[in-house]
Amino acid sequence: MSNLPLRMVIALASRATPELAARWAERLFFTPHGRRSSSRANAFLDEGRRLDLSVDGQRVAAWSWGEPPGVLLVHGWAGIGGQLSAVGQALLARGHGVVAFDAPGHGQSEGRLSSIVHFARAIQAVSREVGAPQAIVAHSLGAAATTRALAQGLAVERAVFIGPAGG
Repeated sequence: MSNLPLRMVIALASRATPELAARWAERLFFTPHGRRSSSRANAFLDEGRRLDLSVDGQRVAAWSWGEPPGVLLVHGWAGIGGQLSAVGQALLARGHGVVAFDAPGHGQSEGRLSSIVHFARAIQAVSREVGAPQAIVAHSLGAAATTRALAQGLAVERAVFIGPAGG
C-alpha cells in the first residue's frame, strides 16, 4: 500500500473510516515538511539577538538586528526566519532594524502543526514583544498570514508581499 498515491490511500481510508481519514488528512495538511535552511540563512540568524516568545503555549524562536521598531520578515510555508536573509541584510545596510522568526512548527520553534492562523498569531506576538513594526516583508503563506494579522488590528505603515498566494 505504500506505493499507492497518497490521494488514493486517503480515498480508500475515507470509505472505511471517514472520521479517521479526515483527522489523518488534516494532520498531513497542517504539518510542514522539509524545513528549508541554508548556510546563508543560518549565518544571518547567528548574527541576530535571539528572543524566545510564547505563542499559544509553544516556544517561538525570533531574532532581531538593529533597533526596533523596524521591519518584520515573515517566511513562507516550510521556511525559516532566515529565509529572507538577503532582504534583511539590505534593510540593515540602510539603517533599518530587522526582526524575523520561525513560525510555529518551523525551524527552531516548537510545534508540529502550523497554518495561516498559527503564523498570524506569531506575527502578533512578535509585534507585541519588540514593538509594532514599521513594515512587514512576507513571502508566500507568510503574506496570507500577514493579511490576517492586519485584518485583526496589527498596524504597519507598509507591507510588501513576495510571491503571495493568488486567487
